Amino acid sequence: LQGFNDWTPTRQAEASNLADYATACGAETLVLVPANRSSWPTNSERQDNLRFALNEIKPILQSRGLIGLIEPLGFRTCSLRSKKEAAEAVAAVDGQSVFRLVHDTFHHTLAGETCLFCELTGLVHISSVNDPTFWIYPDRFLAGSDNGSQIQALLDGGYAGPFSFELVEEVHSLDDLAGALAASIDFIRRGLLSSK
Repeated sequence: LQGFNDWTPTRQAEASNLADYATACGAETLVLVPANRSSWPTNSERQDNLRFALNEIKPILQSRGLIGLIEPLGFRTCSLRSKKEAAEAVAAVDGQSVFRLVHDTFHHTLAGETCLFCELTGLVHISSVNDPTFWIYPDRFLAGSDNGSQIQALLDGGYAGPFSFELVEEVHSLDDLAGALAASIDFIRRGLLSSK
């Protein structure tokens, strides 16, 4: 659900339709992506909007047995950059049974976060930041050097959920995508084994 924290009647209809679709497909989760634009209200209003949206989405998800995966985006233009802020909002709406966080290695790096929130993480997106100063456009390629340390820290912190690759379009069109993905998985595996 794009722009989930910019709650409107249209967004409510989108949330219900997506939740119905997810349920019909047999999905267990629905990813909630925050609004991403250049201007935002005051911090307290932004926080209130987030909590209000979570309170509105919560019964939609609960009634369908879905988990909402909140994905903070590290872009400076994003209304929700921080997993800490998302975790606090989840606690404020008593949503621990309905919401989890997406840990995206790219956005974690861009946001400059140090806390991982392993106990609240429901999905890890593995995507590489090839230029950490690149802050607005997605620069997600195959696994890079920082992925291994984040993955190891998540595993050490008790995370036992799914991992997925999130890649830019150029990677999808590689001649040997399967080979490139296998090489990335091997790169991560070697890094994890060498750190033990």
